[in-house]
Amino acid sequence: IMSEKKEKKILSLEDFTKEMKSKFGKNSVITASEADAYTDVIPFSSESINDASGIGGLPIDKVVELIGWESSGKSTIANDLIGNAQKKFKDCQSLLIDRENSFDKFYAETLGVDTANVTLGYPESLEDCYDTVEMALDTKLFKLIIVDSLTAFRPDATIDGNSAMGKESRINSDRMRMVTEKVKDSGCLVIFINQMREKIGVMFGSPETTSGGNAMKFYAHMRIMMRRSAIDQVAQRNTISIQFIKNKLAPPFGKAEVDIIWGKGFDLEQEAITKAIKANIIELSGKTYSYNGEKIAVGLPKLKVFFKENDHLFQEIREKVKGINVAFDIEETADLEM
Repeated sequence: IMSEKKEKKILSLEDFTKEMKSKFGKNSVITASEADAYTDVIPFSSESINDASGIGGLPIDKVVELIGWESSGKSTIANDLIGNAQKKFKDCQSLLIDRENSFDKFYAETLGVDTANVTLGYPESLEDCYDTVEMALDTKLFKLIIVDSLTAFRPDATIDGNSAMGKESRINSDRMRMVTEKVKDSGCLVIFINQMREKIGVMFGSPETTSGGNAMKFYAHMRIMMRRSAIDQVAQRNTISIQFIKNKLAPPFGKAEVDIIWGKGFDLEQEAITKAIKANIIELSGKTYSYNGEKIAVGLPKLKVFFKENDHLFQEIREKVKGINVAFDIEETADLEM
């Protein structure tokens, strides 16, 4: 009797799935064992950021929000991801919606971007921006779509002089439903860059927020906060603190700290050295650096010269620090409700 009941349950489930697929399409229902959290990732050049993400980069078929103040490395991250997507995927095409008109062809090429395979879009309004993103997702021609930035777009009503409170927030909420539906199985990663703002009259807690309402906070699969924590005008570099304040694919709040050299991008050499010291792969005593028990340099400048002359040792150390997620002393995000 029990076997007969079990057989009927299986037949009933099969009938249900057949009915669903015939009525709503073949992908309208699947078993949980067939579901994938993500299909692939686009890696960063920085191993520290890859480690902080928990999955080795940013996921395909997902939406990511990149948040930061001015000069916090948002455009550098965007160009870096475009270049790495082109290296990883054959005939990779990328769409950059450059509303801020800030794309620098020469800087992008310095970061490894093949600009011949990057399409620049210049929609005028917020609605046109979403139309462009949805159209691009429908074509399945692009591996990466970046909107730079969501804050820079105005609704049609504002352009026509008929602005209303909350219009931008309502548009983002309505249209993000469509984007998250279309990005699924599109083979594309969609990144929305968002700028930081400050609330007025905040007495307690952080006044920091993002424009455009709360839609992105709910619909994004990952949210990345970027801050410039230090600036060295002599060495011409910024130190950037990065934290994954939302992560649906790995444990959240992963942290990384990277240096960006002005006009050149990530200082991967400094990053590898810092990680190696924190992981005790390179030993530091005073100003003396040792590797495998042998003194190799006194002072950081001489250490970098040593690695330039002994690239095989540097590559060996880079391989050793891959996957090692060392702790970085980065200030916690004050307002997690941003």
